[in-house]
Amino acid sequence: MVMIPLMLGHTVICDRYVLDLMVEGMADLKDKPGRTRFGFKLLRFLPRPQQAFLVRVDPSVAFERKPDMPTLSHFRARAELYNELADSMGVTVLDGSMSPEAIHDEIWRRISKDRMAGVAG
Repeated sequence: MVMIPLMLGHTVICDRYVLDLMVEGMADLKDKPGRTRFGFKLLRFLPRPQQAFLVRVDPSVAFERKPDMPTLSHFRARAELYNELADSMGVTVLDGSMSPEAIHDEIWRRISKDRMAGVAG
């Protein structure tokens, strides 16, 4: 639950959140990005992230990293949804071929910049 820490003024970092819920649900229900079922409309009641990131990785690389998933086409379908939704939801897309350290540094730079702007503003 993220609500209580947020209400207390804490920063909350989630691995997977609204974008992931949308993609998984849409892929399972075979929905397209323009179609929003009732359950997804309930997502608007979740707190909106100040920043959201998508680490874009080629589906074949993702499949190699997580071989417990059913098929490569499973990853391809989800990658397409992630890409389409990321654009429309204002998600910052990062290059997953960068080193984990470089990805961490970029996310930290952006979060720190946002936090400093909040302190100054």
